[in-house]
Amino acid sequence: MIKGVKTITDRNLFQNILKKFFYNRISFIYSQKANIEVQFLDTPDGLVNIQIPFDMEEQKNCIAYTRNENNIIVVFLKYVSHKTKDILVFNPAKFQVMSVERKDERRSIIEAGIDKSLLYITNFITDKIIGSSLTSQEKILKRIKEIIEYDHLKEYEYLKIFFWNENISDPRMKFFFTNRNHIFIPDMTFESGDYIYRYYLNNIYNQDAYLKTHKELISEISVPILFDLKIPYGYIQVNKYTPFPKSSVTLIKRLASIVDELAKKSNLFSVSNDKLLVSDISKTGVGIVFNNQKYIPYYKKDSYVSMDLLLPHYKKASMLADVRHLEMMHNKTIKVGFEIKDMDSASRDNYEKFLGLIE
Repeated sequence: MIKGVKTITDRNLFQNILKKFFYNRISFIYSQKANIEVQFLDTPDGLVNIQIPFDMEEQKNCIAYTRNENNIIVVFLKYVSHKTKDILVFNPAKFQVMSVERKDERRSIIEAGIDKSLLYITNFITDKIIGSSLTSQEKILKRIKEIIEYDHLKEYEYLKIFFWNENISDPRMKFFFTNRNHIFIPDMTFESGDYIYRYYLNNIYNQDAYLKTHKELISEISVPILFDLKIPYGYIQVNKYTPFPKSSVTLIKRLASIVDELAKKSNLFSVSNDKLLVSDISKTGVGIVFNNQKYIPYYKKDSYVSMDLLLPHYKKASMLADVRHLEMMHNKTIKVGFEIKDMDSASRDNYEKFLGLIE
């Protein structure tokens, strides 16, 4: 997490910053596909020569960065010319120094003496891949809705089954993508000061045209539909004219689980069972490396990823993670860093026992 940002526009300081942080250091240029490792070449004229080993989507202006302890130093660059095919000339416009919170120290698997052939991730899928599958499988989604509605529509005055592809700006979906927890409004006629009630009233109910024109619906339960109990890709919403008992939440959660079971039986989502090598590990994160660029779409920054970490002795840790960075090194090796968001108790136990072996 970024704690503070300092902007530097005084050109008299530029050369000192470049010499201290960029020349002879590992640096990257931001790119839509993957951040690319580049080499800053020392220049005396105020401009910057950068050796870029790959073709970039955008060669006019770009942003480069490097890391120094708890700081990320960013330089905004204006394109000037090509010196050679792979050396581009830029004019630095400004620098920013961002202070970030210290993360757990990542331990290299090789440095820890662990046989690298034993540690992989597999069974991985991201929210972006799930979203693409939803868009291309509308007939399957329609059939799933019909099955649930046939069995349960009469139980509630209003029942709605929503999938992410229907409206990416849906306010309930926004909530579930961040929280992955249910919404329980037992009775709208009784004001509550808790966070969920206030959030619901201000950000969901006030944007729901149907409920605002059907004010007799005074209660709601909405539950996220989660891929493998991890990634939200839809929700079930029920409303009634009378207050909901708390016990009804469990019933709607069960319905959401049935939807995910139906999706799996219909092969709605394509989960990759390829194995990708783990390079480093910590209490809060995992790093992987691979060479095949076909995996890049799985790992867009800030994507949710559901994956299994295969551990020694046939153990595994099934986890939900967030992509923090994706970088293409000069040798075309691609590195991805994950921040772990959630694990079930058995996975957490396996993971922590393995960490104990390499500390």
